[in-house]
Amino acid sequence: MQLKFTFKHLDSSEFIKNHTQESMDQIEVFLLKESMGHVTFSKVKGEFLVEFDVHSKQKHFHAKARHENIYTAVHEALHRLERQFIKVKKIYRNHKNADQTKEARTRQIWRKAA
Repeated sequence: MQLKFTFKHLDSSEFIKNHTQESMDQIEVFLLKESMGHVTFSKVKGEFLVEFDVHSKQKHFHAKARHENIYTAVHEALHRLERQFIKVKKIYRNHKNADQTKEARTRQIWRKAA
């Protein structure tokens, strides 16, 4: 996944960029399609704010986290993104499950009634 980085009220750091890119590569496997992402690092009232915007063909994902430690904020935001990725992946994988169709549920109701 290609990530673009923006730093507001902070100095740009290659180590933070690399750390974020490596962490994102680990959870990227949950996406089914190619995507682009934008990461914004900022400092607000003594806390670090990390925002992720990921644009995919499936959906737009957004997550943000605020913490006193920038690495903890990155991991919290990535954890929120990961949950969103997993949720969408389950929906896309199970959307043609025969047991979940309206007809299958109707047949089950008729079998129980008979």
